[in-house]
Amino acid sequence: MATIHGMNFNALDLNLMRVFDALLKERSVTAAGQRIGLSQPAVSSALARLRTLLDDPLFLRHGRQMQPTAKALQIGTYVQSAMATLEQGLIPRLPFEPSAMNRRFRMLGADFFSVLFMPSLSARLARITPGVELGFLDNARGDTLELLQSGFADLAFEEEAYAPSDLSSQPLFRSVFVIAMRKGHPALERTSLSSGDTLPRDVFDALSFSVYSQDGGESGCVLEGMGRRGQNLRVSLTLPHFHAVAIAAHTGDIAALIPCQFAEAVAARLDLIVLKPPIDLGVQEIGMHWHPRLDSHPEHIWLRTQIAEVIAELKFDQSCDRYRD
Repeated sequence: MATIHGMNFNALDLNLMRVFDALLKERSVTAAGQRIGLSQPAVSSALARLRTLLDDPLFLRHGRQMQPTAKALQIGTYVQSAMATLEQGLIPRLPFEPSAMNRRFRMLGADFFSVLFMPSLSARLARITPGVELGFLDNARGDTLELLQSGFADLAFEEEAYAPSDLSSQPLFRSVFVIAMRKGHPALERTSLSSGDTLPRDVFDALSFSVYSQDGGESGCVLEGMGRRGQNLRVSLTLPHFHAVAIAAHTGDIAALIPCQFAEAVAARLDLIVLKPPIDLGVQEIGMHWHPRLDSHPEHIWLRTQIAEVIAELKFDQSCDRYRD
């Protein structure tokens, strides 16, 4: 007879796994209950039973969320996979009809995507399947694998070089970093530069920069990919959102290093000039990433197709080509 740390596995109420799965996805007792049709007291009771059975608190309150413990995350990898397999086995093999879908998708990524991409995706899906709800979360590198494994998020948008190797992925577009400066910047006073030109090296070397960073250092920052090429770059401001980096350039005598697509989108509104850097900052290959258990999931395949088509419509690769010599 199978046992888990002295527990009789055959006596385990598998309904508890539904509760565990919902808590991993929602990080809230109330939301988990709504997801699986149970009252809040019923979910709390099930969680208490799980804590006793597994000899671990499993979820600890942090602010308004229930954060999983290390043991919950470890178990969650297997529970999520088993639940997904069971779901796939029980779903009737009827023709997939997107217009009949009624579910929520959560995605992770930088504000590049929430600003430039998500509104277009939302508008497209609203026309096709009004029952779909989209949610977007700021990415935090290091948490991506955990959030996809647990089922809390469905997809992550990330540079291919930094995506966890355990994930399935599909390339989406290329990007390059460019320099954005306010049109009245003192460094531009004695030049005749216009958007699309290459900034002279001596001007580049004298600038102070604002850059995107996820943790205030070089993590998730353009410097991370530049290596030795970025050693002499003077960074005076790091911010966790590309939009804030661009606003910093609009506000003061600082230059922003931001993706070309983002720069083109905000240049007119923020009165910025967008210039090519005089050194090669490399090309970023951006993709979408998901847990392999969703490789064959019909709804997920459909969503990935919609995402790829919207990216193509937005012509992000053409923007990259304009700033590559």
